[in-house]
Amino acid sequence: MQLRETIRHYILVIQHWYRLILLGVLICSGTTFGISWLLPPVYQASALIKVNATVASGSNDVFSDQALAVSYSLLVTSPDVLQEVAKKIPEVTLSQLKSSVSDSAVDNTQIIEVRAQANKPQLAATLANTVVQVFITTQAAKESASLQASAQQFLQSLALARTDVDMAQNALTTLENAHASDENLAHQRGLVETYQANYDDLQATYHQFQYHQFQSTDNLSLAQLATAPDKPMSPQIGLNTLIALIMGFVLMVVLVWMLDWADATIKTSEDVTQLAAMEPLGSVPLSKSLVTSTRTKDHPLIDHGPVYDAFITIGTNFSVLGKGSSVVMVKGVREGVGTSTVAANLAISLAQAGTRVLLIDANLRRPSLHVAFQLPNTKGLTNCLADVHLFQGRPVNLVQSWLNQWQTSLPNLWLLPSGPTVPSHMAILRMPELPMLLRWLLGKPGHINYQTETAVVDCIIFDTSALEEGADTAVLASLTDASVLVIGAGKEQKETLSKAQAMLLRLGSPILGVIINYQQAKHRPYFYVNRSQEPVTASEMMSVQPHRRGSSLFMVPSLLPESSHVVTHKIPAKVPEPNTAQFASLISRPSQNTHPSSPKLQLSMPLQPSGLLSHYDGGEQSL
Repeated sequence: MQLRETIRHYILVIQHWYRLILLGVLICSGTTFGISWLLPPVYQASALIKVNATVASGSNDVFSDQALAVSYSLLVTSPDVLQEVAKKIPEVTLSQLKSSVSDSAVDNTQIIEVRAQANKPQLAATLANTVVQVFITTQAAKESASLQASAQQFLQSLALARTDVDMAQNALTTLENAHASDENLAHQRGLVETYQANYDDLQATYHQFQYHQFQSTDNLSLAQLATAPDKPMSPQIGLNTLIALIMGFVLMVVLVWMLDWADATIKTSEDVTQLAAMEPLGSVPLSKSLVTSTRTKDHPLIDHGPVYDAFITIGTNFSVLGKGSSVVMVKGVREGVGTSTVAANLAISLAQAGTRVLLIDANLRRPSLHVAFQLPNTKGLTNCLADVHLFQGRPVNLVQSWLNQWQTSLPNLWLLPSGPTVPSHMAILRMPELPMLLRWLLGKPGHINYQTETAVVDCIIFDTSALEEGADTAVLASLTDASVLVIGAGKEQKETLSKAQAMLLRLGSPILGVIINYQQAKHRPYFYVNRSQEPVTASEMMSVQPHRRGSSLFMVPSLLPESSHVVTHKIPAKVPEPNTAQFASLISRPSQNTHPSSPKLQLSMPLQPSGLLSHYDGGEQSL
């Protein structure tokens, strides 16, 4: 089963990268074809020499004949032969002959093959034939000279032997005339016979040598003349292109497998668990239709399709994992990952499930939620925090009336926009009224004179700037119970998520879960990971509970090291007196009214209970 999954994965990788593989193969084969086409053609012609070794040596041993052919093949390309060929063919130099002429003995035969290469077919044949003829002539001349020298030596030996015979015969004649003793005569006759036998042997050998000298011109013979070839031997355009195509395909397949192995970015919910050991809330697919619609400044509702289903799943997972987390901030690792879109649609999904949600646009650098919900931004977070002082000593319906001015067209959902632009964003987020407002909304004001602890909202979601900007992270982390991290599919490594997790845990707002945005069909889980052991997720490693101490809100991570410091936001014990005149008119307003200076807000395309907002995150208007 594992082998089958491995093979299937590699096939899927090839299918995913088939365009890159095809491009690489085309480049390799096309480049090889072009180079082969531009190279000058090289023609090769071959001539054959036969070695008649049995005639020269008088032996019928075939193996000796083959050995002699190998010996002769070593002499074909000798300098004296090539120099003579260069004289006969002036258009070819000696260095060119050394590189273009080669030879070898044909295995198990008496044949020597002489090969010549040239840019013209006729020139190649001429070179091969000329080399063969010059070699045969040169070897014949050398052997003839050697035999002539041997013949002279034989003649000299015969002359000396004849002289010895004549001298011995004259001495015998003299002894006979002098009537020498029989013993002397017998000795002299023996010398004459010896010298005569030696002379006869030398004469017989000389006759045999003369016969061999006559036959020596047939030791080497031309077995086959070279002819002009019809086709060049190189470059072989078709073969080279085929080899380049095969090698290019193999190399590109290996390359894409290596790219797949090296790409350990987080792409799916399974990657969040397996690589980063964190809880995935879900993934949001990329919708091309939404990309087109948002470019026209129209913000349609997501009331069907995979994006809607994705946020339903995310909302369900958030409800399960986020029990006890009343204040949550949605934070992207970097800009452009659709943080505001995710925050808005998460709030809508929770509101559809019956949870009372207040969505706060705390991204004061690039606010966008008022645009997504098509609401005015004349009043919001930057200029309404002072209203919290009017809640003291007032009934709970005062808080509800204040909240209803931020009511959206969707039941159970309120939006607190960013408000007018202010010079210092951090000053707004660090105001002590902000945590006071959160406690009033959640029914936890912490004051004795507050008779009821009825909450007007169940969950508060902060839409914040990217984690890489970091300035407001520490402040908002002290106000929230947990964080939801948003990343782009295939954009982040596990180390980035680990650093974000460590940072937010240290600041007291541990990551509740991770949402992967812009997921496409090509995104698959990282394959090269050991799945035999289930990783320990963040929810199993820690638990965070909010606690109150006096008038301050503390976030207490249960597994924080002793050296870690949790940022807390102290609320002054002495609270300014409320301005009741300023807030008097607010009590009598109907809950549907909005800001006093604005008419009742109506969406140009009314929000339906089943609708989720399309992606709109500042300058990025696509999923």
